[in-house]
Amino acid sequence: MIKKRIPFILVIALLLVPLSAFIHLTTGEIYVSLNDFFSAIFEFKGSNSTHVLIREFKIPRILIAIVAGGGLAL
Repeated sequence: MIKKRIPFILVIALLLVPLSAFIHLTTGEIYVSLNDFFSAIFEFKGSNSTHVLIREFKIPRILIAIVAGGGLAL
């Protein structure tokens, strides 16, 4: 019974990581759409304040939260 539960929990956890990253990205004082997010990654313009916000603040915070969560899970 325990062996069947572990893959299920792992799948749920792997689905929650991108969902929580998306929630972090779209909430906050400044709304960021997915179009702006992908545009900031692939077509970065330093003059666009939304792109700078995503590249300098949002993405590093998402990655640090994932790494810290993984570290705490061990």
